[in-house]
Amino acid sequence: MKFLDTTFLIDHQHGDPEVQSYLETHEEETFATSVLNLKEVAVGRFMTQTPSPSQQDIRDDFRWLRIEPFSLSHGLAAAEIEAHLRNEDRHHSSQTTDILIGGVAKTLNAPVVTRNTQDFDLFPGVAVETY
Repeated sequence: MKFLDTTFLIDHQHGDPEVQSYLETHEEETFATSVLNLKEVAVGRFMTQTPSPSQQDIRDDFRWLRIEPFSLSHGLAAAEIEAHLRNEDRHHSSQTTDILIGGVAKTLNAPVVTRNTQDFDLFPGVAVETY
């Protein structure tokens, strides 16, 4: 399984050839993301797209993905990540959503596929891939 971060999803919607190449290279994999990532994508689309898409439009765009709801296990894994960062004095409030997303990926034992590697690389137990 590959866990697709928001950067990947946005680049996919923009037709990025590197995203297409990555998907083709890993076509035997299951691709997942979280409701947190879809929320980030939806905010951008609601702010910039005219006419504004419906919630169903956004759901339909990502029906090819396994969508992970946020659970207690994900929250506890995120808490472990945040505690580690705080103990290392490397926690920043701007990381909140990425920490939650990292908790989902850690629980799934799936690498985060992103261009935003600098934050995820700090998270213990979370593998990171780029495209």
